[in-house]
Amino acid sequence: MMPAFYQTFFAHLLTARQSLFLHLLVATLQTHKQLALGKLSQALPLPITADSRKRALQRFLTLDKLNIFEAWFPLVLYLVLTHFSKTTTLKLAIDRTDWWHYNVLTVALVWHRHALPLNWTLLDHPGNSNLEDQQLLLSPVLSLLSAYRVVVLGDREFCSVKLANWLRSRKAGFCLRLKISEYIRQQGADFRSLKSLELQPGMSMFLGGVRVTKNRKNKGFEPFNIACIWKRKIRNMQPGEGWYILTDRPKLHEALELYADRWGIEVWHKDVKSCGYHLEEVRVSQERMMRVLLLASIAWSAAMLNGLQLERIGVDKYTGRVQEKQRRLRRHSPFRVGQYAWHWAQAVLGLGDWLDNLIDTCRNKARDYRRGLRAARLMLSVT
Repeated sequence: MMPAFYQTFFAHLLTARQSLFLHLLVATLQTHKQLALGKLSQALPLPITADSRKRALQRFLTLDKLNIFEAWFPLVLYLVLTHFSKTTTLKLAIDRTDWWHYNVLTVALVWHRHALPLNWTLLDHPGNSNLEDQQLLLSPVLSLLSAYRVVVLGDREFCSVKLANWLRSRKAGFCLRLKISEYIRQQGADFRSLKSLELQPGMSMFLGGVRVTKNRKNKGFEPFNIACIWKRKIRNMQPGEGWYILTDRPKLHEALELYADRWGIEVWHKDVKSCGYHLEEVRVSQERMMRVLLLASIAWSAAMLNGLQLERIGVDKYTGRVQEKQRRLRRHSPFRVGQYAWHWAQAVLGLGDWLDNLIDTCRNKARDYRRGLRAARLMLSVT
């Protein structure tokens, strides 16, 4: 279930027993889609008692080597070097979410309308993150990807002008959504709120070289650009308010297109929760939670890579509805295709004689059935 590079990497990082156990965990996770330790340990195909399986899983999730810097950053660098050219601008989306009583801050790389998690931390306080939290999260990622051009995308929680100045000092681009209550000052004018721009549905504008501050009495900060848009009504749906994007991009359309890709990190949250591994059901200590997130990241990226490979060889239609009339985007993503492929192929090939009998009774469909059997064998060779 894990790509060959993953297997080689973990064979060197971990002991042989630990590496095999991780491989088994990922395969079980893709099949049963449950990160809650109780359910995951119950599904592990190990010939030991249920209590022993759970204790083995708990011990595994306390290994010192299972940390972001040793067990994840090398894989991230491999994936970036393999799938992104040096001329590509990497889009890093930053977001915060709550799972149970964990306050999780994550930065992820937008990838095929989804997002590859790069770094994450569990905040020791409730509510929004602060500038120090954001810098601690982003610093190692920016160092890791120093050979690439990057742009950081963030919603209104990350609209700090101080963060934008810090990103500029690190030679990173940014598109950060401002609150409508922010004040701006254009050259030769007084400070005024963004609300005074009177942006209306269907309107867009681009303000260059403005100063932004939360306090009208302040002098402001270094000049920035602000891209503004309020989308018109589409299919009887009207956005409740417009976007005001603090950016270093020189053109309106470039800033808006980049910020729209921030949605990829929301899809990542959905992938690992209700649509993937049910992460919201996990109840573990903070130490184990960091490793559970690492396990989710490994499994997610492995499924994405498998799905992309199945697309390339043309058998993805067997595990996902990839083409539909009057639909521009695929219903099932490479992640979903890769997640279901191994389980489906194993089930098909495991039926054996029953399928042979079915083919004999459906002569008009025999060619299609045999084509599907070949696709299942090909999937197992890939995954």
